[in-house]
Amino acid sequence: MYLSQIVNFGNTLPDCCNVCCYVLPALFTALLALILQSSIKKNMKNISTQQELNAYLETHDRVICLFSAPWCGPCTKLKPIIEEMRLQAATVEAANSSKDDKDDKDDKDDKDDMDVENSVTKSTAWLCVDVDNAEHLCSQFNISSIPHIFFFQNKARSSDMAGPQQHHVVDGLKKIGIQITDN
Repeated sequence: MYLSQIVNFGNTLPDCCNVCCYVLPALFTALLALILQSSIKKNMKNISTQQELNAYLETHDRVICLFSAPWCGPCTKLKPIIEEMRLQAATVEAANSSKDDKDDKDDKDDKDDMDVENSVTKSTAWLCVDVDNAEHLCSQFNISSIPHIFFFQNKARSSDMAGPQQHHVVDGLKKIGIQITDN
């Protein structure tokens, strides 16, 4: 493909202007979209120990932890729904962070008044525990039925829910400040 096929603006500008003004920004935008998609499409992280959970609680502001098993029918139905919610939440979070970055640039004069903790970008970890491989962790959380989801915010358990009800998952996400898009 030739440059003239990529940029269909005729001869109104010299070729160097077409490249600088149109092609490079378009390529940068496409590259940024690819990077964002690759970071969003990562799957839930599998964990099996309290140490792994503690590490995520230390490094993330919000943690969603799903206890499930591959042989559990309701778990296999709920996990793709949670994956979709995770992707939606990541999309909303990415959009909000880019909006916040723009707002931060506009409000440089107010930077001294900002609380340092509020300026940190919120991060969310989505974890999955296979109950067959994490008996000790299951006993620590008194897991008696699956699927079971725990919602953590700022290292503390905010809420939990047992069962495959999608609306309870949405409620738990809202309690810890995670927005998902409406479908």
